[in-house]
Amino acid sequence: VRGWLGDAQAFAASLHQFARLDVPLDDAVEAEALAQLVDPKLVEPQSDSVRISYALHDEDAAAQRLLTDKRIERYEMDPETLEEDEVTRPRSTHLLLDRPIPRSGVDLKVDEAPNVLAFISVYGKRTDRDARIEVTTDQGEASQASRAVPAPARSNLQTKDLIVEILGDAIGPEGETEVVGEKSASEAALSWRWRLPDDTPPAHRRKLLSERRRQAILKDWTAAPRASLENLSPRDAAGRADLRVPLLASVLIVEQAAVEPEERELFQQLREQLGLPRAGVLDPATADFERLPITRIARLDLKLAPSDRLMQLFNRSAMTGAGVATLALAEEIVSRDIAEEGVAPVYRQLIRSEPDPDRALQWTVRAKEWAARAKQPGGEWALLELEVQIERGDPMGVQTALNDLRANHLNEPGIADATYRLLYTAGLLAPRDVPTTLAPPAAEPNRLWTPGQDAPAPGGSAKPAIWTP
Repeated sequence: VRGWLGDAQAFAASLHQFARLDVPLDDAVEAEALAQLVDPKLVEPQSDSVRISYALHDEDAAAQRLLTDKRIERYEMDPETLEEDEVTRPRSTHLLLDRPIPRSGVDLKVDEAPNVLAFISVYGKRTDRDARIEVTTDQGEASQASRAVPAPARSNLQTKDLIVEILGDAIGPEGETEVVGEKSASEAALSWRWRLPDDTPPAHRRKLLSERRRQAILKDWTAAPRASLENLSPRDAAGRADLRVPLLASVLIVEQAAVEPEERELFQQLREQLGLPRAGVLDPATADFERLPITRIARLDLKLAPSDRLMQLFNRSAMTGAGVATLALAEEIVSRDIAEEGVAPVYRQLIRSEPDPDRALQWTVRAKEWAARAKQPGGEWALLELEVQIERGDPMGVQTALNDLRANHLNEPGIADATYRLLYTAGLLAPRDVPTTLAPPAAEPNRLWTPGQDAPAPGGSAKPAIWTP
């Protein structure tokens, strides 16, 4: 009731109290996790983003050094990111990397990927202000590193030292520092910026991303302090019996951000690393499906669950954005070859939510086969296949999908218009090249197309708007 009344402090206090009672461990952990999310008294240790100013003494020398140093990359800033009152645009903007970009990313290892340390903006002289350089970076990156770093390890110098090393006497001493943003230390541990070589294959990018996320969870996050753990890191709190439930709750919160069912084992490993019990598999025969918490759905042994309950749980999971549970349920539902029309949203969710486009492509094939058996139109699935092929960057796959659409589905309602819009927004079709059979009707430009509706006309720009993982 206190939660319904908006009394967050009393609501959180009650949840904390419940978690300390003699209740089942899952109930205690879920209550504590909710308390940690809403408790206004829990002020997380912060990691600041700062903007550091340097006087610019020699614009030409600075421009030349920014151009020639391999750890600097030119970065075109989107004008829309400028603040409303920022009337002066920088002359140039750049990325500062911790190491040069490798020549190729084909066999790149995760520890070889360059990390973005800072954003550099160069401003020319104005009547009311001297020329300057502004460096925006995270506070941790701004700290001074030891000057006694050997030459081979120079790429590991911190941001300020790198700025001085690269620009030298072209800039003056460090000026004012302004805090421009902040995020919690644990959130910062789970985020990173890197610059992969342009030729890094998509499949290898996904592999690197998976490895880096694993590293962030098992190493970086476990070393970051949390307010709910008395400002200890999960690693330091692991030996405290009184922090066992708060620590399990912290793990549960991070786990809810997972999007791939395969990551469930990663969080089991995290629990073991911290000396915590694994999350056990739940038997559907003993589950109360009407009251089962959304956080436990992914733990069900889905192969033993009845089909009608699977659909019920799928709808709940999809509505609440529980990615892992949604995909796990969807895979189990389609594996049973149910011919009902209600399975269409399941295939749609699978294709659009699957992080791996190669696997998403397999789901489009399965969806087309299901539509044929159910005597349903297959144009939607052919269109999704084209969308996935574009995202995969496979020219032959795109052509094959287009041929299928032309030969079998263009006469289905909305398919021709949606095909045109997809090709247009992907930059694969200019307006003057559009065949009359694909010409878009007048429509609201921001309305999303769904089967059975007319497609919206393309907007004024050809900015890609296709599915990405």
